[in-house]
Amino acid sequence: MKKTILTAIILLSSASVAYTQASKLPSFSLPDPGGAMHSSAQLGAKGVVVIVSAPTLKDKAAQEGWAKDLVATKGSNPASLILIEDMTASAFAGIAESHMKKDWKPGTLPILLEDKTGKVHGAFGVGKDQTKVFVYDQGGNLLYSTAAAPSVAAAKTVWAKLAK
Repeated sequence: MKKTILTAIILLSSASVAYTQASKLPSFSLPDPGGAMHSSAQLGAKGVVVIVSAPTLKDKAAQEGWAKDLVATKGSNPASLILIEDMTASAFAGIAESHMKKDWKPGTLPILLEDKTGKVHGAFGVGKDQTKVFVYDQGGNLLYSTAAAPSVAAAKTVWAKLAK
């Protein structure tokens, strides 16, 4: 009996965590790979598209695909485009950070931000093994979110949400 109860407790504690999606743009201030700080208030002033991910092998294709497709379809939209990397989700955070610093170029899109504690990632309600895209208007209200696979069509849908 004790063994059955212990097994049930272990199974329940290892179950997936349910995340609540942020309906308002979470308040944050995060560094880019060069150390410059960026705040949600500053980035959201004209609307913002946020890719929330982690530097893991599982998420690499999704985050790179979304970044490429969103940049390619942005056009003249004045909204910010940012990629928030949860550094706590990677067993190779040091290596990932080193590559980010080496490959990152100031002034390029998306604006790359490092979440070294995982708190901002959690505030968006994104699981550790997910990549999600969020669209917020100038008032910080959630207009749209998706965890779909990246594509040019999906990226166009994201930007269309801000054009309304």
